Amino acid sequence: MMSRPLWYAPALALLALVALAAYRAGMQAAELTETEAMEAAATLYVETGPEGAEKSDCTGRPAEAPVWIVVTCARDDLAHVYEMDRLGRILHARVRRGPQT
Repeated sequence: MMSRPLWYAPALALLALVALAAYRAGMQAAELTETEAMEAAATLYVETGPEGAEKSDCTGRPAEAPVWIVVTCARDDLAHVYEMDRLGRILHARVRRGPQT
């Protein structure tokens, strides 16, 4: 018969594993740089944007919470705007037409 403390060992091991996974996910998010976020948005723009789209069409600027950075990729009279959070997720994506300033 197992002693009582050993009954808790599987639950404690699972709890430790979940804590470690959460810690690693937090560290990855904390280490995300503006450059990496802009690179991800620019790659999406090149893959889904207009013909001839290039990463050099994109610029970024800081924003206010919950948006961390706004990446604008403009070519001719079309601009793809990506609003990203601190985890690198795209919160909003839209396309604007008209002259870009």
